[in-house]
Amino acid sequence: MSVEKTTMTDAWIRGVVEAIHSAPNQAVLYLAGGASQALGWLMSVPGASNTVLEAVVPYSRMSFIQLLGKIPGQHCSQQTAEEMALLAYNRGLKLSSPGYPVVGVGFTGSLASSRPKFGDHRFYLSTRTSDRLSVSTVTLSKGLRTREQEDTVSSHLLLKAIANACKVQAASVSHLTESDLSDEHETHFSEDQELEQLVDGKICFKVYPFSSETCTSTAERKIILSGSFNPLHDGHIKLLEVATSFCGSGYPCFEISAVNADKPPLSVSQIKDRIKQFEKAGKTVIISNQPYFYKKAELFPGSAFVIGADTVARLINPKYYDGDYGKMLEILDGCKRIGCTFLVGGRNVDGVFKVLEDFDIPETLKDMFVSIPADRLFTCFASFLGVFTFHFQDGTEVKLFLCLFHGGSSEPELIHHRPHRTQRMLNHKYAYSIVIYKKSPEQFSEFIEGCSNYDAEPSSRYQGDIVSMVAGIGVTEPNSRSQTPNFSNSNAMETESFQEISWGLTDIECHPILQATTSTELKRELPWEPCTTESSGS
Repeated sequence: MSVEKTTMTDAWIRGVVEAIHSAPNQAVLYLAGGASQALGWLMSVPGASNTVLEAVVPYSRMSFIQLLGKIPGQHCSQQTAEEMALLAYNRGLKLSSPGYPVVGVGFTGSLASSRPKFGDHRFYLSTRTSDRLSVSTVTLSKGLRTREQEDTVSSHLLLKAIANACKVQAASVSHLTESDLSDEHETHFSEDQELEQLVDGKICFKVYPFSSETCTSTAERKIILSGSFNPLHDGHIKLLEVATSFCGSGYPCFEISAVNADKPPLSVSQIKDRIKQFEKAGKTVIISNQPYFYKKAELFPGSAFVIGADTVARLINPKYYDGDYGKMLEILDGCKRIGCTFLVGGRNVDGVFKVLEDFDIPETLKDMFVSIPADRLFTCFASFLGVFTFHFQDGTEVKLFLCLFHGGSSEPELIHHRPHRTQRMLNHKYAYSIVIYKKSPEQFSEFIEGCSNYDAEPSSRYQGDIVSMVAGIGVTEPNSRSQTPNFSNSNAMETESFQEISWGLTDIECHPILQATTSTELKRELPWEPCTTESSGS
C-alpha cells in the first residue's frame, strides 16, 4: 500500500473512531477469528472508555462454547455471529450506564492461517441495538492477501459496522476487490417485537429513559423501585425520590417484570399501557423478564433496590427457597457479592406495621439491608391533611394526624402506624398516625367537614368514617377499674356498634391542613405543645 493511501486510511480510522467515541452508545464486542486490529484502533484513540464496556476474544474451542452456552453448529457462520451480537447486547445492557444506548458486536471469521484451508476465507459480523440487527457476510479472494491483510480488511468493515450502529457517518474506504463477495442486510424491530423478544427471554430488559435527569459517571448505579404499577401513583414517585435523596447518588428507575412468578406474563398491550404512565410522569422505567429479586440483582449489579418490609419478610424466609436456610443465605450472599443493597421502608405485614429493625436479618447479610428513616417516608405514600383531637369525658385527649394516601380505593380503609413509634417521634403520650385511602381531595374535604360538625350521633355518613378512625387507634370501652378509655396496640378495625367504639367521646377538634413532610417539620406545625411527661409505649 502506498504511503499516501496509508496516510488517508489512518486519517479515516481516527476520524471514525473519534466520532464513535463522541456518540452516546456503549458497546460490548465479542470477536473470534479476525478483526483484531479494530479493537486496537478503538482503544488507541482517547475516549475509548466512553464506548467500550467490554471486549472478549473467545479464541479456543472451549472458550467459544462457554460464551455461547452450547456447541455451535458451525463456529464461523452467520447464525453464530448473530448469536454473539445478541449475547454482547444483553451483556452491554447489564454493564451500561443508565439511559445510554447499547451496541452488541459479534464477529467470527475463518481467515488465512499457517496451514492451507480447503474452505473459503470468510467472515461474518453482526451488530445488535435495541431496534436493529445488522449482518454482513464477506468471502475474500483466496490467496490474494496475507493473514494480516485479511485481518485489516475485516477490521475496517467491523469499524464501519460499529459506526453505523452508533448512527455515525463513516465515509466508505473500500478494501474489497471485484473478486471479493459481500452481502449486507438489516432487520428492524418495532416496539411490539422488542417487547415480545423480552417476554420470550431473548433480550433481558428494555429501558425507557423518559427522565430528564442526566446520568453522570458518578451515578452509574441504579436505584430501582420494582412493582406492577397498576396504576402508578404519586406515592411511588415520592418514595423513589426519597430513596434517591437518602442514597446521595444514583440513577432512579422504576422496574416492571413482564414475567410473573405465579401468573401469566403481561401482554404487549398491557406493558405499553403501563409504560405510558411513566412517559406522562417523565420517569425512567425498565421492563425486564425477571420476577425474583436475586435474578434482578444479576441483571442490575451494584444497584440499590427500594423495597417494603413485607418484601424483607419474604426475602429472609427459607420457605421461599424450598425450605433450605443454607440456600437462602447462598442466594442472598450472591446479591451482596455483586454490590446490591436493599433500601427498606416500613410496611404493613400481616396487619402489623413493621420496619427493618423488626426482622432478624442473618448477621452476614445485615449490611446489605438499609432502613429508610420513617420520617422521610411520611411524604412518600401520603400527604398530611389535618390533625384531630379526640376529647373524652374524663378529660383524656388523643392526638391523631390524618394522611391522604396517594391512590387506592374509594372506600375508606385504615392503617395505623405502630403507636409507640409515632408517640416517640412526636413526643406525645397519645399520638397516632392514620392513613385513610380515598380517591379524591374533594372527598377528604367533605370528610373533614363532617368531622368538624361531629355531634356524637350516628346521623350522617361521615360518622362511620369517624368510628373507623377511633377504631383504628384501638379505643375501646374502659375497664372496670377506670373510667379512662382503653388504648390498645391492636389494629381494631371491626366494630359492633357506634356507641361501643365512641364511648365517652364528646368532641372532635379538627385543625387546619398541615404541609409538613418530616417529623421535625410536623412537630413545629402541630397545634399543641409536645408533652414533657414520659411517652407511653401503648
